[in-house]
Amino acid sequence: MHRTHPATTAIPSLSEGRQATFLSRPFHLVPNATCMAKGTHTRVIPKTSDRGVTTIPMEAFDEVIEIVQNDFDGRLMIHDHEAGAYHGRPNVDVPHYLLELELEDDALFFVQLVIDPLIKAIIDEHTEAPVPIAS
Repeated sequence: MHRTHPATTAIPSLSEGRQATFLSRPFHLVPNATCMAKGTHTRVIPKTSDRGVTTIPMEAFDEVIEIVQNDFDGRLMIHDHEAGAYHGRPNVDVPHYLLELELEDDALFFVQLVIDPLIKAIIDEHTEAPVPIAS
């Protein structure tokens, strides 16, 4: 399955409520050397891990997409993939979500600080812990 949640760009304006978020938390988006568009960074969120099974509805990313658009004049696309290689990127051995962020390189540091806690909360909220097997 491959679904994309598109976003369009908007005029940047960092809201006051978002400024406090700049104080902590790094985010680990990875520059994509194979992407033609300058300023494109990606992150893979596995659907299965030692933390459990992650099932995120596309709507859960709406606030993050809005922040990227409105506060940073960027574009965030969310792809829902089975295991495999997509969009010219390396193979991922497990089903996953691919976050593809396009924005000016000088805004990357700040957008990471703002969206990292939101994405972490989305992952935590939509991950079911594995059920221990009784011995």
